[in-house]
Amino acid sequence: MTLPDPTFEVRLGAARFDPAVAGAEITDEQRDARVGTWLVQLTGPLRAAASTRLRGLGLRLRDYVPPFAYIERLAGTTVETVQADPAVRAVAEVSGEMKLAPAATQPLVSTDDGLTPYRALLVDDTDPAAITAGLIAFGATDVHVDDQRMVGGRVSVRFVMDSDRVADLTTIGELQWIEPLPQLATDAAPGVAAQHATAEHAAAWALGLHGEGQVIGVIDDGPAALAHCYFRDAPDNTPGPQHRKVLQVRNGSQQAGRAHATFVAGCAAGDQLGEPPGTAPDRGGAWAARLVLGNFNDMASFGADPADGATSLLDELTRAAAAGATVHSNSWHALLSDPGDPTPYDLVAADVDTFTWTNEEQLVLGAAGNSREQQGPPGSAKNAVCVAAATANGTALGDGAPGPTEDGRQKPELMMIGCGVRSALSGTACDTGPRSACASSYATPYAAAAAALLRQHLGGTPSGALLKALLIGATDAPTGLTVPDARTGWGTVRLARCLAPELALWDVRKTDGLVTGERRSLTVDVAGPELRVVLTWTEPPGTPGAATAMINELVLEVRPPSGASLRGDLRRRGVPATQTNGVRDAVGMLSVDAPVPGRWTISVEALMVNVGDPGQGFAVAVFGATPVAVG
Repeated sequence: MTLPDPTFEVRLGAARFDPAVAGAEITDEQRDARVGTWLVQLTGPLRAAASTRLRGLGLRLRDYVPPFAYIERLAGTTVETVQADPAVRAVAEVSGEMKLAPAATQPLVSTDDGLTPYRALLVDDTDPAAITAGLIAFGATDVHVDDQRMVGGRVSVRFVMDSDRVADLTTIGELQWIEPLPQLATDAAPGVAAQHATAEHAAAWALGLHGEGQVIGVIDDGPAALAHCYFRDAPDNTPGPQHRKVLQVRNGSQQAGRAHATFVAGCAAGDQLGEPPGTAPDRGGAWAARLVLGNFNDMASFGADPADGATSLLDELTRAAAAGATVHSNSWHALLSDPGDPTPYDLVAADVDTFTWTNEEQLVLGAAGNSREQQGPPGSAKNAVCVAAATANGTALGDGAPGPTEDGRQKPELMMIGCGVRSALSGTACDTGPRSACASSYATPYAAAAAALLRQHLGGTPSGALLKALLIGATDAPTGLTVPDARTGWGTVRLARCLAPELALWDVRKTDGLVTGERRSLTVDVAGPELRVVLTWTEPPGTPGAATAMINELVLEVRPPSGASLRGDLRRRGVPATQTNGVRDAVGMLSVDAPVPGRWTISVEALMVNVGDPGQGFAVAVFGATPVAVG
């Protein structure tokens, strides 16, 4: 009899089990089956030799389920061979209870006739036509297949059916995960104000950085009002390469300019036509950047007609990137749970992480939601920067739903000033003014503008992870709070900190990334009053329904010229510890007040890289130091 080992317990959907117990016996029926869906659990983190052997047996090693397991499609005759590999601890069949999101039977969204729209992920190498027929046989209607493989994604299927019957679909072996489509919400709170909020960007403006050559993607509840002088061009106002402000508008549902979209696009990059550039008092944070505009109402994965535009957020972000955008601002979120409940990791969050994993130079930012709501993707995705709103002086929270996520990840990561904001007002030719007293909706495009200015400052193609590290490292803790805090993250971005000369940067892409057990170091000279080191990395997409969406784990170590190294609890600024990070995040910070002057060594070690391409890239920003050498 095999006894369960809590160290290897897997959570997937509603199931909690030890695969060694669940998969102790393979039946003759399973052995004779042509192909099935299996959970293959290893004895520990994936290592190169095991990866080579297992891939040779047909495993993809992509759909990771902690701890140390992968969802795989295997022929019954292959299962015993896989189970005999020395790196494999157990093989267990994936059951129906592992496939269904908890919200699937109690959805937040329904159609006019009381049915529920769903999105389901297919396992690899599945015939979509056969799945479509199977769904229809169970009573599903309006079935549409979305094949995202050309943009780094997966095949999924959208359909509508009675929520009382959706659990029946878990008997379809080729379906990996089923979840309801979410509601969408823009993140603007009620109220008025009358101050200006781009003072944080002024430090970059003073250095001649206004966003020239940068493109910000803005997805919102519709297009911005292009007739407004903050976006209009003359004599031809048609978006395109020659337009002074707007390269592209994706608006398949043909909506008119929207008030919220106009305001947030103005926060990002608005600037007045007919006046000297950069002189409008309420101009955007990166006023010389250009815009690529999208409409979330076009996305079929949120219930739109597929003929209107993109099929998913992955598709929408990919289209924005193809038009030139490298920084993406999203002042909205998908509602996945009731207010006050932590947000789960879902297929929308996986879309964001797939996009950023495939396109490492891209940075996605998402609003934290309003204070009365809950968080959701895009901001709750692993690789996104989730932004809350700070008060006009940046010392306290103004608006934003608290974290952490359901799996314990820190969200939001940071605040940007989002109170006392004035920007473009739709329905007018050139008026500006306030809309709400405080809103994470307004903080998010200001944070995107800051990222665009940093990208211009660095030149070339810095990774999204490096921009994220710089933004987080530039924060000041809110008055009276220990950071990171569940509502404020690491604090308010102070952009001038990123523009100081005492800054060492280390940007490693996944093609040259770390594998399990590997360690690399950067040597820096330290001479300032504070040393602050930030490590970030861009994760592969997680598996919805798993205990955590996190897949890989890197750890930061800072070694002074003499004495003990600082290593471990990356989440507490200025409080070094001896053990590794207890809560899994792809962000860590360690700071030292009054550091000993001299040569310090910054090291990054891969405790586990369970999914790489071929390795795990990372970025390190060291504030208060100048680089010497990488070794």
